[in-house]
Amino acid sequence: MKKTSKRDRLKKSCPKLDLKMKITFLFLIFAFLQLKANIGYGQLEKINLDLNEVTLREAFLEIEGKTKFRFFYKNQDLNLNRQVTLKARNKTIDTVVAELLQGEEVNFEVVDKQVVIKKKLKVGDLKTEQVEKVNLIQSQINGTVSDGQGIPLAGASIVEKGTSNGTQSDFDGNFTLEVGQGATLVVSYIGFITQEVTVSDEQSIEIKLLENTAALDEVVVVG
Repeated sequence: MKKTSKRDRLKKSCPKLDLKMKITFLFLIFAFLQLKANIGYGQLEKINLDLNEVTLREAFLEIEGKTKFRFFYKNQDLNLNRQVTLKARNKTIDTVVAELLQGEEVNFEVVDKQVVIKKKLKVGDLKTEQVEKVNLIQSQINGTVSDGQGIPLAGASIVEKGTSNGTQSDFDGNFTLEVGQGATLVVSYIGFITQEVTVSDEQSIEIKLLENTAALDEVVVVG
């Protein structure tokens, strides 16, 4: 009988070792991806800003224009016309917002891509805060904007009332927007009457704007 050498036994065991190493490597990659996902967009995204004597409202709009973050707040809770100056290089959203809100009687929380700003609570306001948390639940609204004859209006402005959260309708008059529960949409378009629409439980809405005949009468054609 032919004896099996130590080298032969090692060769036979190598494929099993390779398979175990591959499985271990894949597991490590999966664990790393999970860890990265749990860190969150807010901690990974870095912001560069160069703001000089701009209003707080303009600072929010600048951040929204450069990132995917969106601000949610009540106008009466902030001094939106307060002048701010801020230079930031590779800073997280938490750091930037904390610096912008210095001196304001508010707290803020970053939830995924949403920056929720709330007035600081006083004693006995816990129940009010619980109601506000319910109202801050976000829902995605899909809709279309058209004129009285059903013709789509491209470039119509759709803004959540009381916030800077908004969008525009596309070429076919369609739009998608994430809004707070019970929000009111302000829909406007040049030559048409601005309309306010309260969002209820529906996922899709159709908005028809009426022509502003008074504005059309004032148009002067120069030949």
